[in-house]
Amino acid sequence: MLFIFVISGVLIQSFARKLAAKRSQKLGSILLVIGYLTFTCGAWLNVLALVIAGVAIAGTACYGFTYLGGLAQVVKIADSQSARVTSGYFVCAYLGYGLPVVLIGFLAENLGTIATLFGFGAILTISNILLILNYQNEKDSPSRFQS
Repeated sequence: MLFIFVISGVLIQSFARKLAAKRSQKLGSILLVIGYLTFTCGAWLNVLALVIAGVAIAGTACYGFTYLGGLAQVVKIADSQSARVTSGYFVCAYLGYGLPVVLIGFLAENLGTIATLFGFGAILTISNILLILNYQNEKDSPSRFQS
């Protein structure tokens, strides 16, 4: 599954690179929720095809759209501190990829896999809805960080 997750993101990067940073992040946020919910429903229903499709969709979101969009946005606002800011971005990105996996593994052992997946999915969905709403509010109020 990890291969499918990573390779789908890598394959979409050439397309994602052509998008504006904010647009890429918005699209990634939406695809991440769709992919995660597809994956979780596939696990719940024991349908491997849904699990694989969900993993691929989430991979395009994470390693494609949000990763490149976030990096482009960070570089854009970094000014003369681009090396420092970029390295900080990579630290946060890899913590963001790794910590949820460890937490989900721990909780799945104690609460059950499906309950953990649905609980994490709820947090993920709410977080991404708030993120998208934040993007919409930024459109209304100009700032130096807007693309």
